[in-house]
Amino acid sequence: MSERKQLLAAICANPEEDTPRLAFADWLEEQGGADDVARAGFIRAQIALDPLPRYRPDWLPAAHDILRRWGSKIAEWRLELPNIPGVTWGQFRRGFVDSVSVSSAKNFVQKGGRIAATVPLLGLSLTDRNEFAAFGRSPVFNRIRRLQIAHGRSFTGAHTRELLALANCPRLAHLDLATEAIDDEGAAAIATCPNLAALTDLRLSENRMSDVGLTALAQSPHLSNLRALHIDRNIGGTTGVRALAESPNLAGLRELHLGYCGGPDGARALATSKFLTKLEDLTVLDSVVESLETVVNSPNAAGLIRLRITARGAKAVAASPHMRNLRELEFIQHATDDDAVALANSPHLANLRRLNLSSNIISDKGAKALAESPYLGGLCEGWLFLGSTSNLTKDVVSALLNRFGHHPAHTPAPGGFPSLPENVRFS
Repeated sequence: MSERKQLLAAICANPEEDTPRLAFADWLEEQGGADDVARAGFIRAQIALDPLPRYRPDWLPAAHDILRRWGSKIAEWRLELPNIPGVTWGQFRRGFVDSVSVSSAKNFVQKGGRIAATVPLLGLSLTDRNEFAAFGRSPVFNRIRRLQIAHGRSFTGAHTRELLALANCPRLAHLDLATEAIDDEGAAAIATCPNLAALTDLRLSENRMSDVGLTALAQSPHLSNLRALHIDRNIGGTTGVRALAESPNLAGLRELHLGYCGGPDGARALATSKFLTKLEDLTVLDSVVESLETVVNSPNAAGLIRLRITARGAKAVAASPHMRNLRELEFIQHATDDDAVALANSPHLANLRRLNLSSNIISDKGAKALAESPYLGGLCEGWLFLGSTSNLTKDVVSALLNRFGHHPAHTPAPGGFPSLPENVRFS
């Protein structure tokens, strides 16, 4: 076996370790060819990027730099992977493709050995209905650390229990069951599964969990390592939100996509929580102004770096001194001229780098205030996104272009911050 193949085999055999990947990067650099040196630099850059959460202000510039420097090479490196029927290779992460999408558990059982010998396999996305018990026959299923079920509202609580009860159920770090049919039974299966003790990222958005399911998750001793929890667009209310806010098991959360916060009572529970004090990324989709005011005026919001909130909370955000660390702000629903003026005149938003007002009814009044804001200069380094400028005159659009350096109706092109491909859908 050649030295190159030996090094690649070591990477595949130890997918969670950076040392074999860096050893391969060193070897590539020693070869001296332009392509080898480029691949070595790409591996090191992605390894450095990987620990950063996507909402951190330094993630997007670093990801854009990787795309700018090596984007033309990625397609070439992908062509080195074999064509395996029924298997779609994922994106590059830490210098190598490390995830696949397969149509069925049986397909993965049949081809998992070849997949794991080709790439440092850590991520799996399952796209079709099948018998999950088949995973029990896979010699490599327990290698998986990131699992996504992408059936589309056909993965029930019984399926969840069947999958998590497998003897070879992997020690998952990421579990994505968004937009499935996860109900309270499914939430209970997750909450009682000891195999999920290493889970750091749980995505259950757009499911059918009620307060009962949310309470089960909050009280689970197996979910104490969670750093990210996405439960927006479920059917839970005040009781479930209060259970989350009062759970010491969730004290490590940095990222909470909550959606409805349970009205004023749920908002007060969040605001006064002794445990949700380390949040950096928060989504709140309440439409009650009082609830939104309570959340953004809480000391628990002082560490927020990214906030997604309904536009009814725009004035509260602008007035809150706890928004000083905010780097990215996105409004859901329609922002108005008065909202834009309040944001433009807020000294608390001086550190903003990205402002998304894509759903808006802003006219010249609001846009002119943004263009003339003494506090939003940081958007020149990031972006201002209005989504549409159909209500604006040419002079005001020109003022926005002169101030922020890109057209506010379009996500900025390279040189700003383009839309980047996901490393993996569940990262």
